Amino acid sequence: MAPPIRSIALKVCLALLACLMFLGGQEAFLATGVFDGLDKDRPVWIPPGLRAADRRVTDENRILAAQNPFGFTDPAAKPGSHPGRTRVVVLGDSYVWGDGLAAATTWPHLLRERLEAARPGRFEVLSWGLCGWATVHQLVFLEKHGDDFKPDAVLVGFVSNDPDMLDRRQRRIDPNGPPWSWLAKPFPRGAAFLSGHVEALLSRFLPGWGYERWEDGLYTAENLERYDETLAALQAWCSARRTRLVFLLTPNADYGRNRRRFDALLPLLRERGIEHRDLLPPVSERFAGRSERSLWANPANPHPCPAMHALFAEQAADLLLSSPAGRGPRAY
Repeated sequence: MAPPIRSIALKVCLALLACLMFLGGQEAFLATGVFDGLDKDRPVWIPPGLRAADRRVTDENRILAAQNPFGFTDPAAKPGSHPGRTRVVVLGDSYVWGDGLAAATTWPHLLRERLEAARPGRFEVLSWGLCGWATVHQLVFLEKHGDDFKPDAVLVGFVSNDPDMLDRRQRRIDPNGPPWSWLAKPFPRGAAFLSGHVEALLSRFLPGWGYERWEDGLYTAENLERYDETLAALQAWCSARRTRLVFLLTPNADYGRNRRRFDALLPLLRERGIEHRDLLPPVSERFAGRSERSLWANPANPHPCPAMHALFAEQAADLLLSSPAGRGPRAY
């Protein structure tokens, strides 16, 4: 009879061997592409190859952002006022920065082109957005640097996670941390597949787990009351400088979730008299019948696609050109 230690060691080795055989088989099977889920609007996992392509786009934008002192994907603007030109600042987050698509196809850049075509030499558009920014970040930046650039209009590209007051931690699996990072080297597809499905299970059964439930917490009465204070401060900054303030509610392809979020925000904007435009109706009308996935920035990234950004720019240009307002008596 084998000593207990040898017996335990043998069982451990056999268990490890079985795990390796399972992971190897899974890796080989996933490599066939059968479970890539390219036809699914809400895939549980994204194949590493698609994620790598998404990262390449982001890396190109980072090269561009490195040339801007603030890390924006925009040419560095000169401080001070520009007589005869209307300076428009676009505040936003990853939608404005360009997560998942070329920066030149984001709506602030397209807005610049539209305004220049409509009124040559009359407008200047500055794109101020960073990945991860919420409205509180945008307010802090505007308070710190806004007076240096003297904007005539501030357009806020509102995204559903913008009421983040920075005190709610997201409970999610980190695919770049252990044990997934260890598995990802020999089994990149298997690690992504397993971590995605584990997170889906946790999000379904554990309270407060997962991105969507975290975002739900941003729309509680308590958090919205605090967010309203941020809106008040932003409005006060613009009012004191006779700067036009406009909120553009920019959705992604998840229409239902965006509708719920926007419906919770709109009463705050109306009560404060903040000018705004809800872009979900024109988006849903123009892209009716298209799948959610077809409106992603790329097959690995659910940010809005270039066609949606073009619509955002179209709507923003219409606001600026059709209803003049802002510092001083001149019309746009």
